[in-house]
Amino acid sequence: MRRTAGLVLIAGGLVSLALDAAGAPEALLRFAYHGLLSGLDVPRDPSPTAEDIVRYFARYAAIAELAAGVILVGLSFRGPHHTGAPRGHLDE
Repeated sequence: MRRTAGLVLIAGGLVSLALDAAGAPEALLRFAYHGLLSGLDVPRDPSPTAEDIVRYFARYAAIAELAAGVILVGLSFRGPHHTGAPRGHLDE
């Protein structure tokens, strides 16, 4: 189960990084300003600071997602109940 979750996180992190490289977070922010917020009292375009925040958050979230996936996949190879004791050994 951990391995599957880890692989899904790794795939999601890679997709997120690819979308970040393509400029999708900034495009989504501009879409929100032009489409969803039209008619409201907001500036016509988002500020450069807002675009930077969205870009950095998307990038670091994708890296964190990728790292969590790698950790889960790594833990999945340790076995379900790794205690350091040899298998079949019972402590009484």
